[in-house]
Amino acid sequence: MKRVRLNRQHPLPGGVRPEAGGWARYIQPATITLFLCAWLVGCGADPSVGAPSAMQFDDSTCVTFGCNGTPVAGITWEDARGTGVFIVTETRSPYSDESGDMTQTLGAYRYVLLPGENVQQVWVEEYRASNPCDEGEGLIGDLLLSDMNEDGVGEVSFVYNIAGNCDVSPKSYGLVSHSGVGSGAYEITGTDDLAINRHAGGRDETMNLSASLLTAPDTVRTRLREIWNLRVPSD
Repeated sequence: MKRVRLNRQHPLPGGVRPEAGGWARYIQPATITLFLCAWLVGCGADPSVGAPSAMQFDDSTCVTFGCNGTPVAGITWEDARGTGVFIVTETRSPYSDESGDMTQTLGAYRYVLLPGENVQQVWVEEYRASNPCDEGEGLIGDLLLSDMNEDGVGEVSFVYNIAGNCDVSPKSYGLVSHSGVGSGAYEITGTDDLAINRHAGGRDETMNLSASLLTAPDTVRTRLREIWNLRVPSD
């Protein structure tokens, strides 16, 4: 699986001026529970960040926000930086006559809404895989909002699978948690915990933590492991 980094921490100069109607039309007024709370028991958002609202999409969403692909999930919320927006998109290209593969891409985009209905992109990542036969599942579950480090800025976490497997071999997954401060991305990569792939060390043997997560506070590592164990299949 190949990951492509695009414009990391590269805000759009002066923000992007949306078309008539602005970004507000993508936001539902009612708050919904598209998240797990900090302790992952479905009890609500962390008190330091506002509860998330689901976004509604149309054909011009990525024109307004400057994203690529088809939006599949999005939330907005209030925290110490103002109004935050997080959008996940997917693109599945046709199978190529040359390689015989289908390219599957998942994009993650974070924005801050500025005065005057301007939108500033503060972070973006794209994750890409070439699949010769089976497609990946895409985004696994909902976007999760929390404030694990208690700095008043929301972290958004999600789990995905874009690398299909053509047999019964273990399937690859990824977990990403963006803190909203600096590059701020914690990641776990690995496989599902099927018996064929289980090692003597237990389930942790199938999880690879990024350098940023290895040096993160214990509470952050513990909670992201909990998300992984909740979202990635195991026997």
